[in-house]
Amino acid sequence: MAIGFTGPALALALLLSACQGDNPYRYSSTLPAARGAPDWSAYPAAPRDFSAYRSWRWRDSAPRIDASWRDASGLRERIAETLDRRGLRPARPGQPADLEVQARVTSEQRLYRYADSDRYSRYDPYQDTNLYSPTWHTAAEEVLVVHIELYDTAEGQQVWQTRAEAPASARDALRSAVQAALADYPPR
Repeated sequence: MAIGFTGPALALALLLSACQGDNPYRYSSTLPAARGAPDWSAYPAAPRDFSAYRSWRWRDSAPRIDASWRDASGLRERIAETLDRRGLRPARPGQPADLEVQARVTSEQRLYRYADSDRYSRYDPYQDTNLYSPTWHTAAEEVLVVHIELYDTAEGQQVWQTRAEAPASARDALRSAVQAALADYPPR
């Protein structure tokens, strides 16, 4: 009986003795370079406090407008009034601004594919079913796309960007695209 018990006991003793070596996870066993201050760049950035931003100014002298878009004259006014409703005021002359705003307008074409509601059908006598075959159509629509980017003036880094589009055939496409673009500012 002692022989059958010594095999598992010997294996257990060998395993326990292997655990008596140096712990590789102790501070003394780490590399000297890893003993310094922690590397904070490995952690996610702290959330940005958008309520600290109170004023803004234009980043460039004129917004970039796609040549195919016919009227973007009111872009700056639309953005200014929408930012004003969001709590951001234009910086006073001679005063530093918290944010810089850059905007551009492009015109793009979207293709839509849809099935016609009037379908061709025929009766299949072998399967005792009606077979339906819809007629597919493709339509093109021109859309106005507004791109808005906000930059922190202290850091010089982009802090927020957005884009929105509206059908170019709409009467007030520019206003609705700007309002849709800034609908989520400030981010929650």
